Amino acid sequence: MSLIHVHVGKCAGSSINQALNQRGIHFTELHCGDANVRLKSVLKNDDGANIYLISARDPIKRFVSAFNWDKYEKIIKKKANNANWNNIYDTFHSVNCLVESLDSGDKHSRLAKFAVNNSKLHMELGLSWYIPIDIVSELPFGRTVLVQTESLLNDFNMFLAQFYPIKAGFETMPRDKDSAGFLDKINIANPNHLSEQSTLKLRGYLDKDYNVLNSLRVLNDAFKHGGENQYEC
Repeated sequence: MSLIHVHVGKCAGSSINQALNQRGIHFTELHCGDANVRLKSVLKNDDGANIYLISARDPIKRFVSAFNWDKYEKIIKKKANNANWNNIYDTFHSVNCLVESLDSGDKHSRLAKFAVNNSKLHMELGLSWYIPIDIVSELPFGRTVLVQTESLLNDFNMFLAQFYPIKAGFETMPRDKDSAGFLDKINIANPNHLSEQSTLKLRGYLDKDYNVLNSLRVLNDAFKHGGENQYEC
């Protein structure tokens, strides 16, 4: 079997990579860049030997984390020199500030929409960017596993038990050291705050992500309750 990790940003994908490496499991990672195009190509040429591991998280929580992480990585640590990204983070001092400007008609509304839809920051690259809703039906039943941040340890251990039963499960998942404590370094007083109004607005913007996530949950649950394991790697 060949493992494909669809690493959606800010969904504990780095921890999943470390766990796979620690168990000696070879995998191909699809993350950022042209990952969405590559996934379509992989699915088109799937000969029945691929397992698809998809990392996911509640889309609103993922979006908030994405705003904060990219500020830390790309602005604070200066890992990128992009005028658009600098402009976004110079203008919006918190995720709540950005969401408030969406469709507000204020002078920053267009920039806020650009950040969400066209910036190529992690904010844009949500679950529906990697896996559009029309692609979900192409993911093979029985060979697609959803690992959610909110139930990371349990989901990953179930994945091991289903596809790699000779590999031991984890008592705790590995953690990405680079992301430890980064919220303390981004100079935002309440980095995870979203007002009730902003939460409702963002929920509408992320509707495609929620639709894909719900479809993947149905696919994943049907497999988990659908019979014996067919694969041993």
